[in-house]
This record gives sequence, C-alpha cells and structure tokens, in this order.
Amino acid sequence: MCMMLMLGIIYLWSIFREPVVQYFSWTQKGASSVFSIMLPMNVFGIIAGGFLNDKKGMRFVLTLGALLAVCGMLLTSFVTASAPWAIYVTYAGMVGLGAGLINNTCLSCVQKWWFDRKGLAVGLTNCAYALSSVVFAPLINWMLKTELSVPGTFRVLAALLLLLFLAAGRNICQPPEGWIQPTAATAAKKNVTGRQYRPDEVIRSPKYYLLVCCIVCLTSGYLMLNPMFKSYAIAKGLTETMAVSCVMISGIGSASGRLLVAWITDRLSSLKIMLAIYALLFVCMGLLFVAGGWGYAACIAGISFCYGASSSLTSIMNVESFGSKYLSSNYGLMAVAVLISGIVSPSLSTLLSPDGIPSTATLAVPMAMALAGALCTLAITAVNRRDR
Repeated sequence: MCMMLMLGIIYLWSIFREPVVQYFSWTQKGASSVFSIMLPMNVFGIIAGGFLNDKKGMRFVLTLGALLAVCGMLLTSFVTASAPWAIYVTYAGMVGLGAGLINNTCLSCVQKWWFDRKGLAVGLTNCAYALSSVVFAPLINWMLKTELSVPGTFRVLAALLLLLFLAAGRNICQPPEGWIQPTAATAAKKNVTGRQYRPDEVIRSPKYYLLVCCIVCLTSGYLMLNPMFKSYAIAKGLTETMAVSCVMISGIGSASGRLLVAWITDRLSSLKIMLAIYALLFVCMGLLFVAGGWGYAACIAGISFCYGASSSLTSIMNVESFGSKYLSSNYGLMAVAVLISGIVSPSLSTLLSPDGIPSTATLAVPMAMALAGALCTLAITAVNRRDR
C-alpha cells in the first residue's frame, strides 16, 4: 500500500501541466501529450510485469520498477527548456513503465497471500494507489510554487520514492507454495473457474475479448477527462483552490471505487456490480453537461469512482474467469484493455478538445461507450450460463 500510494502520482499530471508549460515555455498540446504517453507505458509495465513475475520473481520486478521510477523522476529534474520533449522519455516513459511493473507486483502479491479475501486485499491496495491524489496533490501544487519550482519538485519526489522502496520493498515476496486455496463453497458462490487457464488459452477464449471490451468502455470517461479536471473546473468558474480540490476529490472517488467495489465482490456477483457501475458512469457524464461548483466536483468523484472500480474488477474478474495459477501473466493480458483505452481515450480527448476544455462530444462519447460496455457485460453473463 505504501508503494502504491507513492506511485499514484502518475495520475497528477493535471497539477504538473500548467507549471511545466510555463517553466519550459512549452505548448499546451505538447504538455498534454505527456499523459497520453505515460498511461500506455504504465499499462505496458503492468503487462510486462505479469510475465516477469512468473519467470523472475517479485523481488526482481519490484527492484527494476523502482529503479526506473526513481531514475525517471531524477532525470526529469534535469530536463532543460531547449528540449522539453525529453519529459516524454524520463517522466512519461521511465516513471510510467516503472510504476506499471510495481503495480502488477503489488496486486499479484496480495491476491496470492489473501486469496480467500482477494476482493478486500485488492481493494485496499488499489485504494492506496488512488489516495495519492489526496495526499500529494496539495503538496505538489505547493512545491511547484516555491523556490523548488519544477526541477526541485521532481528531485524531492525521486528521493521520497527511493526511501520508500528501501523501507518497504524488501517485505514484498511470494507466499509459500500451496499457501491457501479457495474452498468449494467459495468457488461455487463466486463462480470461480475450476480450470487454470494458461496465457495462450486465455487469448483463445471469447470471454477474454468481451472482458477487454468491458474494461475499455468503463475506463474511457475518466481517461478522457483526467488531464482536464483542473482546467475544466476553472472554465466552469471555479477558483484555483476549488479546482485543485476537485483533483483531490477525484482521488477520493477513485480510492472509494477501488476499495468498496472490491470488498463487495467478496459478497455479490462481479457482473452485476459492473452493470451498476456503467449506470453510474452514464449518469455522471450526462450531468457534467450542466453541473457547476460542488455539482461538478460530485460528477468528477462519480466518474473517478467508476474508474477505480474498473481497476479492482479487472484484477478480480481475471482470477474468477481464468484461475489463479497464472495470475500475474493473465492479469497482464487483461491490462491490454487499459493499454488500448490509455492510447485511444487521451488522444480522442485531445482531438475533441483542442483548446484543453471538454466539448459536447468529449462527454457524449463516454456515455455511448457506457451503454456498449453494459451490453458486453450481458454477453459475458450469457457465456457463463452456456459454459455451466
């Protein structure tokens, strides 16, 4: 949880963006592209981390991820105004990739240690990832305005990440072989598959592609709006303080979704929960057309809640659908959905919002995708009935 708390800062680019633009005399389009590159790199790290965890072990992947993240932060502090594009390599590339490697390691670790309570375990771990916005948004916003400016802020973050890895990283490891297995009653209640799918079997399964579509549709709204949370709030007449508070509120919403939805999956069907999340996403995106003030903050919290829920549902439904033996590798395959969404959604957002402010289409597209995702969820339910 400590590692995930620190690495969640990759979702705070909306706080960094304006100071970076001013410090480097960079264009808005150039700065906005950082998030568009970082998210796919982060997901690629999750995918690669899955296969590396199964082959090299958690300690190797964790160390590699920490080195990339720390060095990426430190190198970003030395980027000059003559080459601001270097941030694409140091921050978006290295930090994004390193955070992805650690993300897979932490989520795989807790599910293997607490398989019989994997929903709560995943929820707590994912919750820490999202709470980073609450903890670090005001701190980073303050540091950027001090003498530290952009370079000093990145150096402080690099030092914090290094100290955290040295303190907490050594305790993350695999449980003993056969540590815990699901009981027959638990497996029946949750429709957990008795079959242990290898990665090559997963990609031949129709359910895998339906799940990928579900996740893409569920994450689109948040990923399209995330880089514009602060600027959209100011465009709606909110003060800068309130706008920064909305970024923090998005972290609380995401953390709540990761924790509450994961915890509920220990008791209710994941597919029914997913349908409810789509309904919430549709409503929040629709209300955002007219919402202002605290209403805007509530909509942002709801959209972030749905994104947080998608993170926990991805991890949990991976085990329920394909078993736990190849958990890390299969989770990497499931993360392909976020990779697709991470490439398409921010790019689509930039195309539909050229001035950095969401247009009507920017809000309408996620609403349509929420409806499409609900249909895919119903299709998975039909496949499950057929396979019984």
